[in-house]
Amino acid sequence: MAHQITPQEAARELLRRDEALTSIRAFAQYIRPSFIDDVAHDPAEHHELLIAELEILAAGDRLLICLPPGSAKSTWAGVIYVCWLLAKNPKLQILCCSHSESLAEEFNRRRRRICQSREWELLSGCSLDPNASGL
Repeated sequence: MAHQITPQEAARELLRRDEALTSIRAFAQYIRPSFIDDVAHDPAEHHELLIAELEILAAGDRLLICLPPGSAKSTWAGVIYVCWLLAKNPKLQILCCSHSESLAEEFNRRRRRICQSREWELLSGCSLDPNASGL
């Protein structure tokens, strides 16, 4: 027998989706049940600063990120942020590039994993073409 969702549960879920489309941090938490490594952990303090700047960037500002290697710049700015923007506007066209083909392909795979999750599809209201190779 199918689980009947109560009006309160439905309202809670709609509020969670709305928050996930408003906040990158809430987006990462919403995607977390899909068990994707990129969203498996809460952001550290320096990530919180980067997330705040990325949210400002989404409003149309500019941003230069200068952080040391291993500080998760690529995870937050190149993977999670891009997927968040696409969940908010699936028709958005974004150019993602890297200094090497292998790194660009890795980031593409990581973005695709998020965008193929049930949670991302619920947020965006669409799904990826399984035959498409890029993201």
